[in-house]
Amino acid sequence: MSELRQDAWSGEWISFSDLRQSRPVETGAAECPFCPGEPPSHEVQDADWDVMVFENRFPGLGGAVEWPKAYGGYAARAAAGHAEVVLYSPRHDAELCDLGPRRVRQVVDVWADRTTCLARDPEVQAILIFENRGRAVGATVEHPHGQIYAYPFVPSRTAQEMGTVEAFARSTGLCLGCEVIAREIRDGSRLLFADDHALAHVPFATRFPYEVHVLVRRHVRFLADLTPAERDGLARALCQVIARYDGLFGIKLPYVMVVHQPPVRGPLARVDAHLRVAFLPPHRSANRLKVIAGSELGAGAFLTDVLPEVATQRLRGAT
Repeated sequence: MSELRQDAWSGEWISFSDLRQSRPVETGAAECPFCPGEPPSHEVQDADWDVMVFENRFPGLGGAVEWPKAYGGYAARAAAGHAEVVLYSPRHDAELCDLGPRRVRQVVDVWADRTTCLARDPEVQAILIFENRGRAVGATVEHPHGQIYAYPFVPSRTAQEMGTVEAFARSTGLCLGCEVIAREIRDGSRLLFADDHALAHVPFATRFPYEVHVLVRRHVRFLADLTPAERDGLARALCQVIARYDGLFGIKLPYVMVVHQPPVRGPLARVDAHLRVAFLPPHRSANRLKVIAGSELGAGAFLTDVLPEVATQRLRGAT
């Protein structure tokens, strides 16, 4: 069963699900639950598809529970929402960037469609699309895939960013995303890729040494708002970033990729935030990870080992 409990100190909602203890841990392609095969050990049977979406069998959201429950004054609620898996290809070895821009564009189309569909659920307030690539960031199945969480609340980091975007607009009359794009193009020292529709850059203040953000040049809020040409541009930018990551240390660099869209319901849904994709790789060198430790976990204050301009130069040289 699943339920949400609110942390009394931070106000954050935390999901609890005993189903997640039963998640499969893949030890090779022969045991991969996402490769085509016979159920119940395989999620899909045939290989005649390009991109596939299905409900996560081990969700942190959406589990049915008996309600209401009493916890002596603490806040808790049913874990409404959705948790979906997005398979990029039936091929076990088909990384997102290996598919090429045309096929990545198909993935972008699926992301846009699922955002629109999930937003119709009146319980859903925010939707997060993400990929965990590699064991270093918790991926238990190697078959290339992403996930989509549709939350019945606005997660704390999303709420914090919406507050920042709204405050910037009030004080300047400008969109923060559009202003970041203008600054990065004007400066150029942190720019990795740019075409007529999208760009990729290392942020001015990174939490992870080789963090990269991808933005569409035109002001858009949601993936569904993108034109066909902009979807193609976003796909090209994503391929560029991942290719540079894999050339940086000569390994398939683990990362968390997150698509940032504004909330779809509630007071923060009015915020005119700019669509953004963030890549968060944990490596600071080929064999050393950026550890999330005392300052980060205890205070939310990140300490980063590599200056963004230095990281940009290294990523530019990675092929």
